[in-house]
Amino acid sequence: MEPRTKSFLMWSGIICLCFFGIPFHLKGEEQEHLELALKNYSASFGKSYDDRRFKERLPHFKKSLQKITELNEKDDDSIWDSESPTLKLSSGNDLSDEERASARKHVHGKKWKPGMPKNQGYAVWGLTELADMSPEEFSLQYLSPLILQKIEEREKSHKDSHHHHHSHHQDNHLRRRRALSIPGPLPDKVDWRTKGVISPVKHQKDCGACWAFSTVETVESMNAILKGNLQTLSIQQVIDCATNGNMGCNGGDTCAAIDWMSGQRLALESEYPLTLQDGKCKLRASPSGIQVNANYTCDNYVGAENDLLTVLAHHGPVAVAVDATNWQFYVGGVIQWNCDANNNHAVQVSNPMKVTISMYL
Repeated sequence: MEPRTKSFLMWSGIICLCFFGIPFHLKGEEQEHLELALKNYSASFGKSYDDRRFKERLPHFKKSLQKITELNEKDDDSIWDSESPTLKLSSGNDLSDEERASARKHVHGKKWKPGMPKNQGYAVWGLTELADMSPEEFSLQYLSPLILQKIEEREKSHKDSHHHHHSHHQDNHLRRRRALSIPGPLPDKVDWRTKGVISPVKHQKDCGACWAFSTVETVESMNAILKGNLQTLSIQQVIDCATNGNMGCNGGDTCAAIDWMSGQRLALESEYPLTLQDGKCKLRASPSGIQVNANYTCDNYVGAENDLLTVLAHHGPVAVAVDATNWQFYVGGVIQWNCDANNNHAVQVSNPMKVTISMYL
């Protein structure tokens, strides 16, 4: 077999594996191999580039391949490290080489594979339609870096207002945790998606209003739990009208969103359809919508994850801020070890577990 043909087949195989989210290694690639990989990628995802754009995308694509390899290797190590303490012999002795190899096979058998539901197995990272973007482009177009700034400003404001004994209204962006009536111990698993209280996932495209999406979806769920009827509420109304420190598709704050809702009736989606663009407020209050009670809770659960799990399990879904930097390459499975401190995205959490909190795209 000619070296060039052999090389082509090898790289074609690698790219096919990437599409299925299987870990791969990209070492010592030549320029022609990388260009072939990008051509195969663009064909698979229905993209087309002119010469200028192809050259522009090439270095971003190369870095994406390297990042995907890094993420998969990191999760491989994390899976093994997290499981290995429970796989020691009852005597306390280390496992033999054979036992350790068997244990490692058992652990990695839990990793997500093509064909599995995306909410099963540990996460796998691979090529997605966003893999030809730089991290900066992805962040600018899909994430909300201002979320972290908003959280810090809110908490500083809370501390200042508490110190100066400001009014309750001025202090309402950060509430004390309300005492909830807990019916029993924390269950092994609760999945609110199976209870008919979670609305379908929506694509926000390049409108950075995750703060509005996650908050409205959580209100929908809590209303459905209370009334037994899931209603789709207007996210666009919040984007256009909740201007109390929020900036529509340019970012906002979940606590500010819920604060606005506590003073207005939130319209139904049918009354105020989603456009994914900033617009002039057309309807401040809806006669047929719902209103959030003033005793809502908006809190920081950093360091109090068990409290958060208890609220999720026994009270209902919540809106949270997360670091979604690496979600650019998410293919399937449950994200468990990519929890950095750079909060830049808001999501609804609807499936709490005892050990980990899982969020799905």
